[in-house]
Amino acid sequence: MDFYTSVLGLLVSDRVPDIIAFMRSPFGGDHHILGVAKSSHTGLHHVSFEVGDLDEIEIGAQALLAAGYKDGFGLGRHGPGSNYFHYIRDPWNSLVEYFWDIDVIPEGAEWTPSGGEPDEFAAVLTALWSHAPAPEEFILNYEEPD
Repeated sequence: MDFYTSVLGLLVSDRVPDIIAFMRSPFGGDHHILGVAKSSHTGLHHVSFEVGDLDEIEIGAQALLAAGYKDGFGLGRHGPGSNYFHYIRDPWNSLVEYFWDIDVIPEGAEWTPSGGEPDEFAAVLTALWSHAPAPEEFILNYEEPD
């Protein structure tokens, strides 16, 4: 987190200390353009693609599922960023997220990061709501350790 804030100048939008931080551009824009999480090793959890509305999330997700890809997690709405989402597993078992309607934080906005202790934030960390709870494997990183 220090590298992204001190070297690249990203700002913290929300975080759970010693677990995860969501970071944004200092020039305003989406609630987060990067999330970093504590892990046993480096790796990619997911990449996200913004779409135009809720229908496009599910049209994309359903097309991938029909093509044989495995469901990851969703449909739902995240707490941090407040965006709608659906995750699909890629062939390497990482996740691809379709999302829409993320919070925007203008440049220079007075923003106090939410979060705190894991128990306080856990209820909204993965989803405010979803069609089913996040599967246990949702948080796992399947890449090999360095």
